[in-house]
Amino acid sequence: MRRILLSAAVLAIAGSLTVAGEIGPPEPTETDPNMPLSFSLGYERSEAVFEPSSSSIRGIENLTGPTPIEIVGFSDTTVQQEKGYMQAGLNIENQFEVYGRIGVADVELSDHLQILEGQLSAGNFNDSTLKPYTTLGVKGLLYESETGAIGVGPFMQASYYSSYRDRINLEEVAGMDGVYFTTRWRHMWDINAGLAAQVKVDEAVIYGGPMLYYSGARVKHTYTEGDESISTRKNYREKGNVGSFIGARIPLPENMHVGVEGRYRSAFSMGVSLTKAF
Repeated sequence: MRRILLSAAVLAIAGSLTVAGEIGPPEPTETDPNMPLSFSLGYERSEAVFEPSSSSIRGIENLTGPTPIEIVGFSDTTVQQEKGYMQAGLNIENQFEVYGRIGVADVELSDHLQILEGQLSAGNFNDSTLKPYTTLGVKGLLYESETGAIGVGPFMQASYYSSYRDRINLEEVAGMDGVYFTTRWRHMWDINAGLAAQVKVDEAVIYGGPMLYYSGARVKHTYTEGDESISTRKNYREKGNVGSFIGARIPLPENMHVGVEGRYRSAFSMGVSLTKAF
């Protein structure tokens, strides 16, 4: 009962946070009782499919020509990111772990822009500038077998990202002189939570389980010709809400271990990490 109450309290606190990234096994990183801290370095390549609140932008016209241009699409866009991060974790009574990450990430949207009448079939958004993001999370064991070989517990984590910007020159792709289309991908956030099970094989830990996720972004599109411009704002959401993950934590000398994890939500993502316990 004490474990259940502590788990509920920790997850309630985490629920107020605004996440994606390595989840790890439910058990906390083993640390010295006098110094219950761990430090990690990690890399991820993530991919997700987002859809907008509506399927097209209407009423944007070619301001110098008689033929209206209807900008369509934004129906589905694949969001790809490469991320590097540092993480600090706190072991709570060898039952729970609370952790925070600070990292950098870029963003690329595939086929996010389409213009009808054959002028432009698709456009890619790409902001390769590495910009900061942050993640907060919690995980813990609710059940552990007598031998310690099997464990089950909940997790929750949340992330918030910087804003990104890219501009497409329609003169280059559609022969439209002095016409631009600018996209600002802003306020991207992610929340996921679920239940993880783990099995110990010697000193290695293999884990996995189901997750629920909810992720979104606020996007501003601006069509500019000369001194004139028209803008629209949209909310994007990641498709689906149920995913899964599987991973392994492999021990190394000097209280270190390496983690490898794959996750499938609307698309597949994978990451690796190196952790040092104190």
